Amino acid sequence: MNPIDHPDLFETVTIAGVTWSGTVEVTGLDYAMGWDVQEADGSSGATCTRKGRVLAKPTIRFDIIYDPSKGIDQFAEWYDTWVPLLKSCFAGEEPVGLTIEYPDAQALEVSSFLVDKIGMVVRDPLDYGHASVDVSFIQFAPAKKVSTKSAGGSKGKNAGAGSGESDGYDPNDPINKRVDELNELLDGP
Repeated sequence: MNPIDHPDLFETVTIAGVTWSGTVEVTGLDYAMGWDVQEADGSSGATCTRKGRVLAKPTIRFDIIYDPSKGIDQFAEWYDTWVPLLKSCFAGEEPVGLTIEYPDAQALEVSSFLVDKIGMVVRDPLDYGHASVDVSFIQFAPAKKVSTKSAGGSKGKNAGAGSGESDGYDPNDPINKRVDELNELLDGP
């Protein structure tokens, strides 16, 4: 799937099962790993220890249109449906993650998030039937233990340490399989 052939899937979003009727722009949605980099005095290089995944902090800009000639009133939809929906993650003692359906969210393994900040409606000074609202989110991912071992080497054909089975290399691991496939393609027929 790509945004050229399926622009509608990349121009809107579904949150907690509700799909926005207009268009959106999603920014800051990323997959990042936290690293503790320890440089050794008098040495080249450093020891990198994985700290765990860094939570994504995307922003979604909701475009709002009012066009009574076409029967479109997204202002009513925003205030009546979306503001209460987004505020629902603040209800109760424990935070409640809201699910998200958006192609890049699925690709980057972001399945739900918490609302960080709901902005105000900003009207377009040149077109009063058009406005936008920015909403900031924080990925909802309750803490899970991860391996905090230092990076043991590089993967690939000439990787050296970390590429043999005795070094923890698992040939059945899907990531290792894909790396091996890519290395074969690089080597040519």
